[in-house]
Formats: sequence, structure tokens, C-alpha cells
Amino acid sequence: MGVRDLTAVVAVAEHASFARAAEALWISRASMSEQVKRVEQALGVRLFERTTRSVALTPAGRIFVDHATRVLADLDGMTDAVRAAGELTRGTIRLGLPAGVASQRFWHVLSSFHRDHPAVELEFTETAVDDLVGATSKRELDLSLVAWPAGSPPARVSTAELDVEQTCIAVATDHPWASANAVSAEDLAGVPLVTFTAGFVLRAIAEELCRRAGIEPSIALQSATDGTVAGLVRAHVGYTVTTRAHALDAGLVAVACEVEPLERVNGLAWARRRTLDPVATRLRDRLLSSFDHDPR
Repeated sequence: MGVRDLTAVVAVAEHASFARAAEALWISRASMSEQVKRVEQALGVRLFERTTRSVALTPAGRIFVDHATRVLADLDGMTDAVRAAGELTRGTIRLGLPAGVASQRFWHVLSSFHRDHPAVELEFTETAVDDLVGATSKRELDLSLVAWPAGSPPARVSTAELDVEQTCIAVATDHPWASANAVSAEDLAGVPLVTFTAGFVLRAIAEELCRRAGIEPSIALQSATDGTVAGLVRAHVGYTVTTRAHALDAGLVAVACEVEPLERVNGLAWARRRTLDPVATRLRDRLLSSFDHDPR
């Protein structure tokens, strides 16, 4: 019993006539009768009561047509969805972004992807990395740009590295440390730390730096915004731990330290034990290949 057989039975039921159903499907009346008979033989029941003037469904026939109609509708929907995904004609990618992690190269890749597939909608969620990892693991997001301290990738999701950034201790240009050869652990213990709120990778890197230096950080102020952290440091509230690139952009001075802070790894995350849909897979592979990684 195949799709054509199901289609034939449904057509006869809709037209209440073998002749009109055959005409609608562009097949002969004999072929139509043969297809319906094949279904009836396979099921062991009659689907239609036939007279010289009419064709009517039996009770078994009504049940069969109800189910067959749903099956054919599902097949049509599946075909449309697969073709659309395969051709990337439409769809939505739910993409998570943390503050201060996306590089200009990342934005260029997204821009190129959008130009190539304008009907694919990119839906952004911007929050802390920990929140993005949680939402991605629950499949509330398709892909997330995430970051982690070197050697400690998120455990709840599948990840792929994009690039690695050096981090540093940063202070205001006129801070006493700005001209020092290197900052010691004792120096760190005597100055407040300005950092990000919990859930941000730079916060975790700062706390790990203090742990390895054997000190308890004195957190003066914390924020979820790059600009706020940099402004507080420029105002001599304390020091911060950030990437070298951001320190330069924010007008801060990177300071050498006896205890080197961990690198920040930037990467992509998606749910474990889940096959990404074709649209999200295409974007993931585009990003990985653009950052010189094998998407396989």
C-alpha cells in the first residue's frame, strides 16, 4: 500500500465517483479501480459500497479516509519543510550572543550569510554566557556564541572553538601600575577589583587569577556592561581583568603580572544529542570555516 493508493481512495471519497476521481488524478478508471481494490484486499475490508448510480464510504472506509487524509497532509508538510530547509528559502535561527565577545569577523560572517539567504531570519538573544549555555542546552536557542576560560569549556553543550584572546590586568593610564614592570600578588591584594557580574567569563577569569595568586578578591563594583567597567577603572576605582584588545579600545593600560590570567576562548555552542536543522547547520559551518576550522 503506497502513497498513490492512499491518494486514490481519498479522491474517490471526495468525488463520490471512480470516474471523476480518475479524471482528477489523470489516470484511467480501470487503474483507479485496481488501486482501490488493492487497498481493500490488503485491509481485508470493503471501503466503498458501490451501486450503478453511487459510491459511498462504508464505516471502515470513513475511518480509513480520515487517517489517510492526515497521513497525506503530513507527507506534504514534511516535503515542503525539507525542501525549504535544503534550499534555505526560509526559516529562523535563534542565536545567542554574550556582551563583548562578538568580533568584527563574526559580524562579517553573519552579514555574508544574510546576503546569501535573505529569507532566513536571525533572532538574537543577548545575555551572559552562563544564561546562553543554559538556554542552548535546553534547545531554547539553536546556536550561541559563547566564551570560556582556557581549559574549561562548558559541560552542558557541544562546543567548537573559533579563536583565543589574551587577557590582562588593566588600569587607567595614570595609575601607578601603568609604569610598573610587573604587578605582584601582594599588589593585587591591596587594590579593589572592578569586574563583571557573575555569569560573565571575564569574571570567572578574574576570580581564577586571584585564586592562583592566593588572594581573596576585594570586588569594589561589578557591572554587566563593558563601558561601565572601563569607566570605573579610568576613574581609579580599581583594576580589572579584560582582553588586551578591549583594554586598548577602552583607553586602558595592560599591565604585566607575576600570575598570568587565563586566555579567553571564544566559540560556538549547540545542544548535545541534537541534530541541528539544515539552516542552523549551514550557519555553524560557515562560521567555523571562516575562522579556519573544519566544520566536520
